[in-house]
Amino acid sequence: MKTKEENNRDIASIDYSGGSIALLIRGNYSIYASEALIRAPLRSSKIIVVWHNEQDVSDYADRLRLLLKGVEFYVITSRDFHLINEIIHRSSLVIAVGWKWLEDASHSNIMVFHDSLLPKYRGHNPLVTALINGDAQIGVTAFWADQDIDTGPIVYQKSIDFSYPIAIKEAIKLIGGLYVEIIEQIIEDFAKKQIPKGVTQSEDGACYSLWRNEEDYFINWGKSADYIERHINASSSPYGYTKSLLDSKVVMIKSGQVVRDIVVANRIPGKVIRINDNKCPVVVCGEGLIELTDVCDDAGNSLIPFKKLRSQFKNV
Repeated sequence: MKTKEENNRDIASIDYSGGSIALLIRGNYSIYASEALIRAPLRSSKIIVVWHNEQDVSDYADRLRLLLKGVEFYVITSRDFHLINEIIHRSSLVIAVGWKWLEDASHSNIMVFHDSLLPKYRGHNPLVTALINGDAQIGVTAFWADQDIDTGPIVYQKSIDFSYPIAIKEAIKLIGGLYVEIIEQIIEDFAKKQIPKGVTQSEDGACYSLWRNEEDYFINWGKSADYIERHINASSSPYGYTKSLLDSKVVMIKSGQVVRDIVVANRIPGKVIRINDNKCPVVVCGEGLIELTDVCDDAGNSLIPFKKLRSQFKNV
């Protein structure tokens, strides 16, 4: 019986004769993936890049056009997906980064990037889930697409250790670096015609991460202060911010930090126990205390300095 490492040295059945690599990109890692692909020594290989502009971000498109000068580059919207099948069919290898829409994932040449250490956190928002859960490692997996949710054979996988607290923006930079490393390895293997067949995912330790909506941004004050701090940091820019109810109105909580706990005989999560010298409220959590250092109303007006001691932040 072959070991996992021996299986991953088996070569995938890819038609290299076309000599082209297509990069389907969307979201936070578009620039990282494009830069890695463009600066790689592809020699005679042709590069095709397709960026899905779902929010009409024209300045981002301009950055990509400048970066991808001389490359066959398309900016598409949801109306243009008929183009994707054509590109898939005429490319030797297709790399999908942040791409959600593959009408037919049965093509053997589509490699999908996922920002988790599969089989952990298949599905949606894996990086945010990992950070909120307090994982000690985050990572990236490149796998062959199949018809199920992120279950295809793992071709490349890289991880990185880090420490808390960490904002999502910094975590994205760490993940972006791993994207670059993996794409550089793909290009090297592609040039040698030695893209691995991949290793079948184990179901041991497999789990799924759900999609997030507006309700998921609301803080559950019954959680520990450590958990709430991670939630605040994982939900910061470039995403939305965590929220809470205060005096029956929605407020945004942009930053906070765990502070030394004290014994609270009648612990009621969400109540302000004191206002520090920096005029920031310290809030009782299910376990521990957290100081909220940046709070604003729904119009963006800062609520620091915080004025009302007898306040309670509430769940939805």
